[in-house]
Amino acid sequence: MRAGGNELLAAKAGLDAVLAILRTVVAANGTETWGDDSYGRQFADGKTGYRSSRTNLLDGGRDFATTIGEFGTGLIGAADRTDRTEAGNTARF
Repeated sequence: MRAGGNELLAAKAGLDAVLAILRTVVAANGTETWGDDSYGRQFADGKTGYRSSRTNLLDGGRDFATTIGEFGTGLIGAADRTDRTEAGNTARF
């Protein structure tokens, strides 16, 4: 359990690093260059447009990384509690 928790925490750290690079690259592209005509608005706006997709990707990635970290921390905590319970039971017998 503990090893799995540590692997999840390592995966979270890796995902956090990738997301930081992605945010930097997206921000570095600067001003939105697709224009304000009907084609530009069609590309950028709406539920499936670039702006919404960008936000969903960045927010979803952050939330996914957080969840992976919480699972990892939970597994490590469960392993710690199991060890304490085992030690207590061993001492009683």
